[in-house]
Amino acid sequence: MRGIIDVFVEAVSRDSFPGLDGLAADVQAGRPVALATVLEHPDPGVARPPAHRAS
Repeated sequence: MRGIIDVFVEAVSRDSFPGLDGLAADVQAGRPVALATVLEHPDPGVARPPAHRAS
């Protein structure tokens, strides 16, 4: 399968990204971390927000 990945970069803060503290804690603890934001996809189910996970 082939496709295109566009990378969008923006500044984040605790105000603009409430999950930042949890993400930072996972990185600090050495847990694997990935963050993706789906801007557009033909399947609407792909762009739904993930369930909250406590770190």
